[in-house]
Amino acid sequence: MFNRVKQYVNKVLYPNTYSNDRFCEYIREHGGVVGSNVNFVNPKATHVDINRAKYISIGDNCCLSAVSLIAHDYSWYVLGYSDSEIYPDGGGGIRIGNNCFIGYKSIVLRNVTIGENVIIGAGSVVTKDIPSNTVWGGSPAKQLMTLDEYKTKRKKNIIREGKMARDVFIESNGREMTIEECAFFGFYFLQRTEENYVKYIARLPFNSERSNSEQVRFCFFNSKPLFDSYENYISALKEDANEQKK
Repeated sequence: MFNRVKQYVNKVLYPNTYSNDRFCEYIREHGGVVGSNVNFVNPKATHVDINRAKYISIGDNCCLSAVSLIAHDYSWYVLGYSDSEIYPDGGGGIRIGNNCFIGYKSIVLRNVTIGENVIIGAGSVVTKDIPSNTVWGGSPAKQLMTLDEYKTKRKKNIIREGKMARDVFIESNGREMTIEECAFFGFYFLQRTEENYVKYIARLPFNSERSNSEQVRFCFFNSKPLFDSYENYISALKEDANEQKK
């Protein structure tokens, strides 16, 4: 009952941003292009230049976390007061390719094209085109590494990241985590079966939405586990912890 009331109130107070699906439709209704499986994390905190939505295009499988997409520039109005001259701005396009992640509170300005397979760090200000398969961050955003370099970095941290999650869990709960409680770390050891997907992955919260999306499903069934069992994965984390104590 409470959830139904909450949903109703959200729809009344935030008619265009109460859900990711509604926000995507809202942009499309104003002429913007939004691909399939696009996830706006917290649409209420997201700003899309809706009056210039026709200038904005977002590809498939993108995740945008409380970002601002600004396709206009009203700075010209200052000249109206300073020099009694008006030179209106026509706006500029924002093109985001497939499979991009744009981090929390980042700003993308007009006349910018972002390629495919791009990661942009939180709080970045994107002022120029970004090539595919790269990782960017900063204000103004600069290239930090290639996507291949990022993958290498992530792979090196497999044990460290898993150990950190396990340590926090044990400290909070006083016991070892179960398979279900490993959450997305289950990718490291779960055999790729429909049963495992439904039981352990499909219901996990993922960027404010449920993870049984095409993208997560694709990643699960098209990747391979790095450990052959949950037990061996936990053993590797324990082993690393013992090594660090020496």
